[in-house]
Amino acid sequence: MKPLTKRQRQILDFISDYICEHGYAPTIREIGAEMNIKSTNGVSEHIETLTRKGYLIREEAEHGTKKRGKRPARSIRPKHLPTISKGTLEIPLVGKVTAGQPIHAFEETEDLIYFDQSLVGDARDIFALKIQGESMIEKGINDGDIVFVHRTREVKNGDIVIALLDEEATCKLYYQEPGRVRLQPANATMDPIYVAPGAFTKTMIQGVVIGMYHSF
Repeated sequence: MKPLTKRQRQILDFISDYICEHGYAPTIREIGAEMNIKSTNGVSEHIETLTRKGYLIREEAEHGTKKRGKRPARSIRPKHLPTISKGTLEIPLVGKVTAGQPIHAFEETEDLIYFDQSLVGDARDIFALKIQGESMIEKGINDGDIVFVHRTREVKNGDIVIALLDEEATCKLYYQEPGRVRLQPANATMDPIYVAPGAFTKTMIQGVVIGMYHSF
């Protein structure tokens, strides 16, 4: 995908947050009000650009579906957000992540996985990653497994997180300790990764693992 400007990223994030909160996309006017864009044409141009760059998808609304008394002809959805239909999630598989030493970060959707919503709960902003390595085997996460990740920066001690370290991604247990953050493998033969407080920011956290698909 082509990179986004700061403004485009702000609009995409607002649309994503709005859908996660309300279950449907904001209107052109709501986007304009939030972004302080007075012209509806200006908002539409941003949406067209995000669609052209591959970050937004236009979907036909289901016949008869009403949102706040309206029946829109089309709906927009960020590509990374799953579509929910009759209890099924469409989850993007965005690449591979290591359960060992960090590897280059995932970037683009490689495939789509269709999964029963009841298995991953109410979270909407979900993506999938394929695991490489054996550092999480004591948590039952093996090489070749697929993990489902809730995209969030709110984490607590003991969560299994996907973290970016120097633009490389890793899957580890998260612990906030005095004077540092510890990213702990679930493998007694492997050493933890320590990040000093001044070097750690929440933007390093890409999400929390909420489920897994294990292939035999």
